[in-house]
Amino acid sequence: MGEEVGRELSELRRRIDKIDEELLRLIRDRAELAREIAREKMATGLSIIDREREENVRRRWLERAEKLGLPREVIEPVLEAVMKYAIMMQVAETVEKKWRDKIDITIVGAGGMGKTMHKLFTTFGIRTTIISAREIASNPEIEIPRSRITIFATRPEFFREKTFTDILDRIVESTVIMDVLSVKERTFHIIDDECRKRNLEYISAHPLFGPTMIVLGENIILIKGESCNKNTFNTIRSLFSDMGLHVITLDSAETHDKYMAVIQVLHHFHQLSLMRSLERCSKKYGVDPYKICTRSLRMTLRVLERLRDVIRAVIEIQLYNKYAQDMRRVSIENMKRLAECLDSCGEDIDKAMRCIESE
Repeated sequence: MGEEVGRELSELRRRIDKIDEELLRLIRDRAELAREIAREKMATGLSIIDREREENVRRRWLERAEKLGLPREVIEPVLEAVMKYAIMMQVAETVEKKWRDKIDITIVGAGGMGKTMHKLFTTFGIRTTIISAREIASNPEIEIPRSRITIFATRPEFFREKTFTDILDRIVESTVIMDVLSVKERTFHIIDDECRKRNLEYISAHPLFGPTMIVLGENIILIKGESCNKNTFNTIRSLFSDMGLHVITLDSAETHDKYMAVIQVLHHFHQLSLMRSLERCSKKYGVDPYKICTRSLRMTLRVLERLRDVIRAVIEIQLYNKYAQDMRRVSIENMKRLAECLDSCGEDIDKAMRCIESE
């Protein structure tokens, strides 16, 4: 009896595996058709983005799903991912045609962000070379490709090292030099000054996204250095915009770091605090939040796990952003006042609501 059940289970699983394989093939085929549609649109002068068509596809999916008895909660995220990927493939087709022979890129730094940027550009058909900064430092004779753009995806301290200026000395004039640092004020003027000495053009960038290929609608910040020509800056801005990114231009490294103090320092500080509090309170009360948790907490725990993966970058931002200490102080003061507010209300919910709203 046990062997028979085992055979039936194996057969059911084999059929599921076969369906999964077919689903993946269909997603690939759909993406390839999307690229063909992009070619037709370009040939006829039509816009790549067609909101009316997107809505029709979305409506048809949901109507068909309802007839098949499939819940929206399952279908909508699948639909969103499939459609976004298809649009990404269409955008990639247009970017490749427009930029392939105009732009080539060298990325110095083979860490997480370097690999992310390399994958991003190659997805759009842009010729991109990635070189390890450590490898260059250990072998000064290593060849640096002659590219229109050289992006340094390195740690902040690298820009104060001799290896950085040695690389700049070997780059041809008018090359665009970029960094992707999360904190700008410490290095912005150093890089800009070194570029000006060598007739290089500097643009500081900050991609506000992690490792992902589908960047449609994601934000990237650009700051023009004094060494950069306005036309060059507009060209680079157009490149990122054509890739489907939302390009935000800021006037200075100081403005950038003020924004990051709020959207990164404050945000990460609360996440770090929550991480530590969960560990200590769980140990104190002998509970395992991974074993019993709400859906909301489960999603938060996933965010905290991702935070652990980039913990060094998070700490760098906490230490290097000059506004970070003030953000933490304000955060702690507000947490203390909130705790005092709630402690003073006993079990009076209305009073607690008034207290919180007044804060």
